[in-house]
Amino acid sequence: MTVFFKIIFKSLQKDKSKYKFKFLDKLIGAKIFYKGFEKLNENIISDKNNIIEMQIKNFKFFVPENVFKKGELAYIYNEVFYNPIFNPHSYEKNSVKIEQNDIVIDA
Repeated sequence: MTVFFKIIFKSLQKDKSKYKFKFLDKLIGAKIFYKGFEKLNENIISDKNNIIEMQIKNFKFFVPENVFKKGELAYIYNEVFYNPIFNPHSYEKNSVKIEQNDIVIDA
């Protein structure tokens, strides 16, 4: 836990970013950095013509083979869908809700 508070303290001292975050957001960010996201399984459903069909929780993804390292798509999934109370950068918050057949592009 001491390491966690050292990260926060450093972050507050060296705030040279052009982005300004509330203290609570910095605290949450440090917690994610320190503990990481929930561990998720990336289930490969099929692999045809260099396209992999994967599933994480209830979502299916079609991705070109060798685009993501093992665990990378699960990390991105958490970044997008993790509860905004625990990750202020998540995509779903307030009136924004990703629903079935929606397309999300992270560029």
